[in-house]
This record gives sequence, C-alpha cells and structure tokens, in this order.
Amino acid sequence: MTDHDEEPVRRGPGRPRDPGNDRAILDATMELVRTAGYPALTIDAVAQAAKVGRPTIYRRWPSKAALVIAVLPYLLQSPPPIDTGRLETDLVVLLRRHVSSMSSARIRRILPGLMADIAEEPELEASFRASWIEPWQEAVEQAIARAIERGEVREGLDAATLAELFVGAGLYEVLVAGESGWRPSAEERIAAFVEGIASEDSRRTSS
Repeated sequence: MTDHDEEPVRRGPGRPRDPGNDRAILDATMELVRTAGYPALTIDAVAQAAKVGRPTIYRRWPSKAALVIAVLPYLLQSPPPIDTGRLETDLVVLLRRHVSSMSSARIRRILPGLMADIAEEPELEASFRASWIEPWQEAVEQAIARAIERGEVREGLDAATLAELFVGAGLYEVLVAGESGWRPSAEERIAAFVEGIASEDSRRTSS
C-alpha cells in the first residue's frame, strides 16, 4: 500500500498537538523534497527524519500531497511589498519574481507529481491555491488598487477582478518559462494588459 492510498488516522480525544512535532515534520519534509524530489518522498522517510510516528503525521496531514502543500510557502519566495509608483513596472517586478521562484530546480521537481496527486485529491485544491496562487494574487491586487487610486486605471474597474485576470495570464508564463526563467515577451503582454485598462489621463501622460 502506498502513502497516497493509506487511510489517514483520525484524531480523537487525547493530548494536544505538540508544535515541536509540527515544526520537525515540516523541516524534514522540506529537506527531503529538496534532496529527493516529490516522487521519491514518502511518509515513512519523513517520519524517520522527524523522529515521529506515522500516525503523528497523518493526524496533521492526510496524505503526502497535503504535507508538501503545507511546506510550499516556505519553499517559494513570498511576494515582497512592491510600489514603484507605476503599475506596469510593479507588475513586471511581481511576475519576474514569481517566474523566478517557480522555475527553480527544486520547485520543478515538486510540481508535476504534486499536481497529479491533487487531481486525485480535489479537496486539496483550496489549500494548494492558498499556498501558491493567493499570496501572489493579493500582491497583484494591491498594486492594481494603488494604480486605481493614482488614476492610472479606468473608473469602474475592480482591482480583485483585474488581479484574477492578470494572474491567470501570468500562470502561462510560469508554466512555459522552463529552466531559462524569464522571457522578454512577458513584458510585452504586461504592457498590453496595462494599456487595456488604462485611464484616458494615463494614456495622454504616456503618449
């Protein structure tokens, strides 16, 4: 029976969770996924490295995929505050950093197998989105909201909706970037996106 197929241990009444165990499990997972990659990662190996029992892990995370999703925020670069004073530049910086983070060798050793497991465990989609996409989308939304306040964006447009559109298109860059990372053509697409939502004042200023 594989780790993926095993039934998670249900948590019942008893002693409260030990935060030290949580940290040891996450640390062990990060180290093993860096060195062995996602396909070779097993709950047995994590339990041995963290010096805990398998039930201790399964009480916290129901599968290998759930465990790796929990460490994604530690493996990815958190979106830093970006405010260059110009929307197009903000978006270029944010997308470049996201592409750089996702095209790293260690992340590319994780994503294919993880995505395959998530397809079989759709209940993990929400936590995967919260770990990977939402922090980036929030940073994009903040950049667009600032641009709206500056008058760069047409009135009546919603920052959250625009951020969803941008991140959806940005995922294309992440998925096709490969080991080479950033592609200059991405800047052309960002310029077209900004042009499409620009206010008349902003268009006149830039012309």
